[in-house]
Amino acid sequence: MTELVFRSDPYLAACEARVIAVRGDAVELDRTVFYPTGGGQPGDTGRIGDWRVLDTRKGDAPDSVLHIVEPGSRLAVGSVVRIEIDWERRHRHMRFHTALHLLVKTMSVAPPRGEGRVRLLEIPGVDLQACGGTHVRNTAEIGRVAVARIRSEGRRNKRVTLVFS
Repeated sequence: MTELVFRSDPYLAACEARVIAVRGDAVELDRTVFYPTGGGQPGDTGRIGDWRVLDTRKGDAPDSVLHIVEPGSRLAVGSVVRIEIDWERRHRHMRFHTALHLLVKTMSVAPPRGEGRVRLLEIPGVDLQACGGTHVRNTAEIGRVAVARIRSEGRRNKRVTLVFS
């Protein structure tokens, strides 16, 4: 099982971790600051040691995270490595994700099942829902934002295009 550090501290950009599995270009660690793609939020990119992480995805087991590294990496099981996310990219995703909670005041959503502990995001007076994504601490961090377009993706889904200034 991987310790999902990003859940308790989405602002932590780096830490040390131990490689617990390597399958092709997918690397699993005993702990990670990398958020895997999910819930409409893209996975983090960054570095594991000297190797670039091109994408991060959920693995097959609960709390399993696959760090997709550049081809040809030489990471060995048991190695202790420094891992670091692309902080500027993560912070943009945090701003965007939190802004959507403010704009589309998300519909009543059933909590994810089989995921263990459920986290609630509350923006007082605006939104309260189960959400596993990364968010800013204070909505002031979002900055100025404009809705450029809203497109229907079905009866209950909308695609929102935001522009940050």
